[in-house]
Amino acid sequence: MHFPCSKSYREADSCEVPYLGPSPEHKSSIKWRSAIGVDGAPFEYSWKWNSPSGGKPDVRYTLEAISQFSSTPLDPLNHHAGIELLHRVASVVPSIDLTWINHFLATLFEHDRGKYANAAAAGTHVTTSMMLAAEWLPEGLNMKTYFVPRGLGKGDGSVPLAQWEESIAQLMPTCPARVALHEFLSTNAEGRLLQPG
Repeated sequence: MHFPCSKSYREADSCEVPYLGPSPEHKSSIKWRSAIGVDGAPFEYSWKWNSPSGGKPDVRYTLEAISQFSSTPLDPLNHHAGIELLHRVASVVPSIDLTWINHFLATLFEHDRGKYANAAAAGTHVTTSMMLAAEWLPEGLNMKTYFVPRGLGKGDGSVPLAQWEESIAQLMPTCPARVALHEFLSTNAEGRLLQPG
């Protein structure tokens, strides 16, 4: 998902900035506190310095898109703004393929938003579960999406490992790396201690 740096500024300004939520000086109006920033801000910068000697660092940032519907019954997990943002970016950057994003949203999350809204109304803590990341590389901007699925009915809110395995297997049924990871997580004593969360 690369496109030239000359388009990066235009993309960030026209696509991403409107999804950052209320300005920081209006903290009292913030309806959704992102888990990205310690202060609830939906944005975090990072640098990658391990470039070849004399090279410039890669600048990266992660954001959680926020809209007027975040934390409402229409969008209890705050996915609407992120999905909309991805589609806006894809409309100007043809190399962006949303196939896997759509797949993981469909297989790792409950489809009935009302169940999440009811759980939140009953006191279940609902927090960040979808983040977008941009890497400003010499060849252009690279976009990534991160998911932290929220399961219903489990105390810690995690999604069972079997659900992850099934979802990934649908995309890559014969991938040796997936098979090795699944085998480690299901048969190795140390691997069985690891749980998605």
